[in-house]
Amino acid sequence: MKKFLIINADDFGMCHSMNKAIMDLFDMGLISSTSLMITCPWVIEAVDFCKYKKVDIGLHLTFTSEWKNYKWGPVVKGKVKLSITDTYGHFFETVEELEKRAEEGDIEDEIKAQIELAFKYGLAVSHIDNHMGSLYGFYGRTFLPLVFKYCKKYNLPFRLPRYLKDNFPDFLSL
Repeated sequence: MKKFLIINADDFGMCHSMNKAIMDLFDMGLISSTSLMITCPWVIEAVDFCKYKKVDIGLHLTFTSEWKNYKWGPVVKGKVKLSITDTYGHFFETVEELEKRAEEGDIEDEIKAQIELAFKYGLAVSHIDNHMGSLYGFYGRTFLPLVFKYCKKYNLPFRLPRYLKDNFPDFLSL
């Protein structure tokens, strides 16, 4: 059986310096894939690079905004109150707060909106993964069944941690 090494750089689109680093790594041939945070302010620069270079790009489903003074929020439109945001409309800083407050319907709507926005930008998404593992269930509430529903719908693989069963023993029951 052949084995392949995929070197993926997360957080593409988060900020210009992250984009620059990832673009340089692609240009030097040091990475083979990236994962786009479509909710972030520098997403257009990242999308333009991906279209120009035709790189392998995944969607880094984003539900947290961990930086104190640099924020982002959902791409879903038309909802007055989302259970996945703080009082300012930004994603929560921690995975724990997301798990405690999120309603499954809001998670599902945002998953779908992020995927559809990637397609609207014209990206050939190669896979899906998750920023900060916010959907895995670190604090006992997993949203992976919703993610897998959309992976199946769009025929996209989902990148999981290598030692998932060690870190998430309940995963095997999904």
